[in-house]
Amino acid sequence: MLAKTAGMLLTLVALAMMLRVVVRDAAGVRSFHWTVRPIPLLAGTAAEVALLVWGVVLWSMVLGRFDGPRPGFRAMLRVWFGTTLAKYLPGSVWPLVTAAGMAAAAGASPVAMPASFLLHATFTVLGAAAVAGALAAPGQLAGSGPALVAAVAAVPLALALVHPAVLNRLVGLAARVARRDAPAWRGRWRDGAGLLALYAATWVGYGAAFSLFVSSIVPVGRGAWPLLAGVNALAFVAGFVAVFAPGGIGVREAALAVLLLPVFPGGVRVLIAGASRLWLVATEVVGGMLVLGISGGSSAAAVLPGAPRGRTDAAHRSRLPDPAARTRPDAAHLRTVRDAPVRTRTRTAPHPPARAASPPPGVTRGNAVEVLTDTAAALGRVAAACRRAERSVWIAQLAFDADCVSSAGADGEASGLLVDALLAAACRPDGTPGAEVRILLNGSILMNTGPALRRHLAAAGVDPSRVAVRGVDAFPQIMHAKLVVVDGAEAFLVGSPFVNGYWDDGAHRAAEPTRTEEDLAGRPIHDVSVRVAGPAVHDLAAWFAEVWNGASEGPGPGVPPLSADARQGGSGDARRGGGTSVRVARTIPAKVLPARAEGATEILDEYLEAIGRARSLIYLENQYFSARPIRLALSAALRARRELEVVLVVNQNPDITAYRSWQNRRMDEGGLLAHPRVGVFSLWAAAPSAVHPARLDVTQLFIHSKTAVVDDEWATLGTANLDGVSLHSYGDDFSGWAGRSIFRGHRNFDLNLVLLDGVEGEPATGAAAALRRGLWSRHLGIAPDELAERPEGGWLPVWRRAVAANVLSLALGEVPRGHVLPYTPAPRPGAQLRALGIDPAKAGIDLRFDPGWVEVLWSPGWLKKVIPEPVRDRLSRRRR
Repeated sequence: MLAKTAGMLLTLVALAMMLRVVVRDAAGVRSFHWTVRPIPLLAGTAAEVALLVWGVVLWSMVLGRFDGPRPGFRAMLRVWFGTTLAKYLPGSVWPLVTAAGMAAAAGASPVAMPASFLLHATFTVLGAAAVAGALAAPGQLAGSGPALVAAVAAVPLALALVHPAVLNRLVGLAARVARRDAPAWRGRWRDGAGLLALYAATWVGYGAAFSLFVSSIVPVGRGAWPLLAGVNALAFVAGFVAVFAPGGIGVREAALAVLLLPVFPGGVRVLIAGASRLWLVATEVVGGMLVLGISGGSSAAAVLPGAPRGRTDAAHRSRLPDPAARTRPDAAHLRTVRDAPVRTRTRTAPHPPARAASPPPGVTRGNAVEVLTDTAAALGRVAAACRRAERSVWIAQLAFDADCVSSAGADGEASGLLVDALLAAACRPDGTPGAEVRILLNGSILMNTGPALRRHLAAAGVDPSRVAVRGVDAFPQIMHAKLVVVDGAEAFLVGSPFVNGYWDDGAHRAAEPTRTEEDLAGRPIHDVSVRVAGPAVHDLAAWFAEVWNGASEGPGPGVPPLSADARQGGSGDARRGGGTSVRVARTIPAKVLPARAEGATEILDEYLEAIGRARSLIYLENQYFSARPIRLALSAALRARRELEVVLVVNQNPDITAYRSWQNRRMDEGGLLAHPRVGVFSLWAAAPSAVHPARLDVTQLFIHSKTAVVDDEWATLGTANLDGVSLHSYGDDFSGWAGRSIFRGHRNFDLNLVLLDGVEGEPATGAAAALRRGLWSRHLGIAPDELAERPEGGWLPVWRRAVAANVLSLALGEVPRGHVLPYTPAPRPGAQLRALGIDPAKAGIDLRFDPGWVEVLWSPGWLKKVIPEPVRDRLSRRRR
């Protein structure tokens, strides 16, 4: 992070120095003979666009040297346009991410496509370096001995670097960093040399186009074009090497201004460098859009999400909700706020008093549902269930670290490694076959813990046919669902990954010496898991089997689907005629599962329908709040029902870049923070300091749960955040055109349980109300019995009295009764407390989580998840 910050500061310094040169040379700039010559400008622009298209052809030739399908030219154009937009996003990884994410849609291998992009970039840089060495004569640039040596060595060095052994080593290194399989470059050395010649020739063409552009605004001598071509190539190399600058912005211009010194005076060359950037962006973006449109590929407008600002065509207007069309938002009305395909389902009347003769589609009755809010104990329950397994343990997880420790379970088992509980079930002491364990993990570049877990199991001598680990690689979409199914009879839907930093006990201590600092900066965590037994387990197991058999890669046989009669078995509650009615809702990315080409957005469907029929209370407790459809649905529901209250509990400082600004924007768009019937809150933890008893340790309590309750009749728990990537489209969260285009339609694998408690014809069991009371009791510090009946004035006054008391307690340096404080848009914890009237210095508060401005703006902690485990382990050992 220090290097990145230093790089950004260097870029700003370079831009400031360039501006200073222009200001100091203002008289020379004004007196310079500027000209505008349309013909050279149009010719240079046309040549630049044609060369960009030719570059796509070269990239396709590079891709052809890898095994796998080779997409058509139009598909390659679309991928190229996506990577072009992505390079202007902060962080040098986004073009590679985009190439990988668009591979499937283009009909290419998701492994070969990013590898080919890496080599395409390598050939591009080497070709530019060769042209710079040949055309930008060292004598003209500096006249120094080192420059002459560099120029002479550029071409033979580039030829050496395109040897197949070198290129394959580069691909292998990138694959190890990304924790992917390394595809083999099948080209020979002469293939590499031939491609290098073509790329170098392309850079000669780029140089000619650049010379035409320069000559269109300033007088240029006839013999200057070789120098301008070499300078253009060398400035590109400088910008490419500066990975901290998106698209090389600032660095390329600074290098260009310096290299043009022999040709133009000070301020003039700086303005030429700046104008060339505008021209270059125009050729890449506008020219790319024109080429896509002419070629019949998707235009930029066609790949934008459903409701960009400023779009007014009739087709778009017909999809927007009409506020005057209804007095109450129904499900069909609310579905118009998002563009993903929807699942249709036959619905019964909203609130019938009698039980329907048969459940609606997808609903199972008679399930035993147990909510687990003490997350450390919940992990112990999972470990105990796994240890008792007789036939099978199926696990789907975002991440699974071999050192994940489970606490004591309800049966009193001692703490131990979760993986040891699995081995105890699979490998019995008497040598008889135990349970078959299948572990399905995220297998993409982010949080790919599969290789490390396989190494641990291999070192333990485990038979891979008994304990198999597979991965799902659909990057940038990830396996975000977290499920454990034991013997097909009970299931756990857990909120957190099997990583030590995500599991906390119910005390939520503000300062815990044993708590890891790696993932959430040492903050305690609140999460909710759920155990279910009954026919819903069959639906969860069927989802696992579908993904394991249809989307995963790695060793191990397939898993058989459960028999059809297993769904009818039910729990003891079902046989007695009781239990909870449950529906399993899924989010599934498109074009990943063979039988679900369009994927699924069932979790969003559930939220929109529940919000649309809400009468008195909507309670949302979630790690993120950035989904536009949810915000629009809340606003519509508040307009339709004057008695409706909304209680929203979210993080002050989320753990991923951009989410804080996104959720602040959603709240501002809907006026939620100022709405009289909306309360937005966050959670904090406070305790007397162990070092200075007269002071308080205070920190944010990180919310990792994904829970909602509506009218005490409908509830959901699971793994889906209230963001685009967990519901329907990651691109919909972005405000910028590039982000919305690149990530349009991308969504994760997620699972939620929906509890139907006296709604849709299902019996009222009190499960939804019990969930709400349990959560509120923890947050507010009020006994559950006091939260049973809605007061005459509504629920929000109860929350506001509790937070007012907590604010007063903290301001006086006392431990508050609960965890709730009002949410504030202020960026840092200290400023957040001061905005509430709490002065940490006067109150004797020691903030245990107090990130700097860089961390608040960029949330760089999540970036470490792309670093391989061995590197992270070494860095961690060094810090210790």
